[in-house]
Formats: sequence, C-alpha cells, structure tokens
Amino acid sequence: MAGNEENSGTTSPTTRNISSSQNLQIIKPKGHLAVQLDEDNYLLWKYQIETAIRGYGLDEYINGMLIIPPKMVKDDKDNMIPNSEYSNYLKQDSLLASWIMSSVSLNILSQIVGCKSSSDIWEAIE
Repeated sequence: MAGNEENSGTTSPTTRNISSSQNLQIIKPKGHLAVQLDEDNYLLWKYQIETAIRGYGLDEYINGMLIIPPKMVKDDKDNMIPNSEYSNYLKQDSLLASWIMSSVSLNILSQIVGCKSSSDIWEAIE
C-alpha cells in the first residue's frame, strides 16, 4: 500500500517522493478501456488498466512504492503550514482513483465504497 503517512526524507531505489513540480496526469476513461471489470473478466481488465497506469507513470500510486508526503511541514519560521506536495499527491491519487472506479461495473463499485485511495481500491479489487 502507498499508505505511509510520514516522509522520512529518504527514499530507497524502489520508492519515490512526490515532486511539487509534478504535473497531474489526467486520464480519460473512455479513450483507453475496452473492458469494464465485472465478475468474469478480471485478468483482461487488469492487463488493460495496468498498461494504461504504467503508461501514465502512475503505477507507484497502486503498487506501494510511493512515499506519501506529510500533510503539514514547517516553514522557515518553524510554523506548520500545508504541504503543497501532499496537495499534489492527493489530487493525483483522487484522479487515478476516480478513473479506476469508472472502469468497473456497478456490482464491483459497490464493493469498493469506502476505499480512501487508489491503492486501497486496487487492493480491494485484487
């Protein structure tokens, strides 16, 4: 899961931090998916959606290799302020979660209600 709430400031070769300059990747669901997930086609759906997610460079959001930035950081005067990197992470994760949800049938969608992130949705579907 990508659920690390704190950023230790270090990354291993298999993890990365969100950059404040990262551009949000907006995925257009209808342009990519031929198969919508239902009870009978998981492997086909997974193949097509993983390929698209990798193509957009967003696989770290669902594979647990992304360190989630802290919500708040200290400014130069030691005041706690909102972290723009966390805001960028949250926006991108929400866009990806929305896209994944738009690629599943109503039966599957009802089973992922309450998931908080794209990685939570991915884990629930798997």
